[in-house]
Amino acid sequence: TRAENLRTDNTTLSFRNQYLTNPKAYIFKNYLRKEIKTLDMSSNLIQNISHDLFNEFIYLNNLNLSTNLIEKIDNYIFRNLNYLQILRL
Repeated sequence: TRAENLRTDNTTLSFRNQYLTNPKAYIFKNYLRKEIKTLDMSSNLIQNISHDLFNEFIYLNNLNLSTNLIEKIDNYIFRNLNYLQILRL
């Protein structure tokens, strides 16, 4: 990822336009995932989303995955996202 384009505050994290293809959970290791409410992963090249990618985003309520090349989303990927209200695909 190009760090200069990552934006974050206490509750928002953006990985927009980072040329991600198959993101894994470790890309979030430096962020307090339990505090993030909005995650923007739009405008990438994401094709597949693994089952554990969002596991620790327990308070996530806005997830933007639009403008990607998504071919596959693993079963149960949104299982732990009890607060999710907005999902953009």
